[in-house]
Amino acid sequence: MINLPFIERAHEAFKVQDFEGALKYYTIELNKDKENITIMNNIGFIHYFTYHLKEAKEFFSRVVQIDEDDQIGWFGLFLVARKQKDTNLERMCLFKVYQINDLPFDMLLENIDSFLNN
Repeated sequence: MINLPFIERAHEAFKVQDFEGALKYYTIELNKDKENITIMNNIGFIHYFTYHLKEAKEFFSRVVQIDEDDQIGWFGLFLVARKQKDTNLERMCLFKVYQINDLPFDMLLENIDSFLNN
């Protein structure tokens, strides 16, 4: 893994749930490309999985501010809102996820339980 570019190191670390390593490498990449919503979404999910919900919400919010049609950003924000019991935000995000419909809505809903149990 040492010879891999930082972004690939980040992806590999994320896959094996080395969230600290993934966050380190994603942050390096984000500093080079400050508007990269894919990296921001990944960092948001790292914060979500490590129970740093405030930080996760900040990253997902930033994503949807940059691209209001980013379904993954809205889905991440939905998950955070659900954990924080913010029903207004939860409903708004769920509506946006459904409205955008890049990924099949049913597929996202099937995966909610696995995200919410983390």
